Amino acid sequence: MASLALAAGGTGHARLTLGPISVGEASVMVTGSVALPRGAARPRTVVAFTLAPTGSTRGRSESFTVRLDAGDRFSATLSSSLIGALRLRARVEIGGRPSGPAVTRTVGLLGPPRYVACQPIPVPPPAAGQGVLAGGIYTVGGPAPGIDECTAGTVTVSTPGGTVVASATVTDTQSYAIVVPVGSYVVTATTPQGLRCFANGEQPISVTSQAVADANTACNVP
Repeated sequence: MASLALAAGGTGHARLTLGPISVGEASVMVTGSVALPRGAARPRTVVAFTLAPTGSTRGRSESFTVRLDAGDRFSATLSSSLIGALRLRARVEIGGRPSGPAVTRTVGLLGPPRYVACQPIPVPPPAAGQGVLAGGIYTVGGPAPGIDECTAGTVTVSTPGGTVVASATVTDTQSYAIVVPVGSYVVTATTPQGLRCFANGEQPISVTSQAVADANTACNVP
């Protein structure tokens, strides 16, 4: 997270104060206040924000407008599809016309984690007294912005007491669907790299008759 505070303005113009600014994976959270010039109408006043890649005057940009509350303050989250170093520009507009100087700063958005889903496979219809544990093995975490992607490995289904009742091996694009008797099961997985993976936070998953239970396993990487 990053934060900064800044003020700009002049006699006869709106005075804009930003701060702090918080930066997430794909959003910029802005707060601040505006000192309006005498006679200005609050309902016609907005703070106009623009996000654009730094170092380019013709690249893609995104625009946002934020209204003031009754105390001439504002707070908003600007969700963006842009990533990398971005130029954040803010300026007060009254009745569609700029008032006071713009404030410009640089922020960095890393973007969301890289996501690669496991490919679904046909789920066998379970008989009475049986259910299905279905999911995929996912590696999650890593250096920012991180990953969340399907990976290969061996899935093991055990009773809460540790008795193995089923297992399956999948490739780095496959899901799994394992038919088991009705009951509670702990689902784990191991990747070829030796990562240990767990479904439902290592807690048992309940399987009911002729139903499919979500059993995605997560392998945390530093």
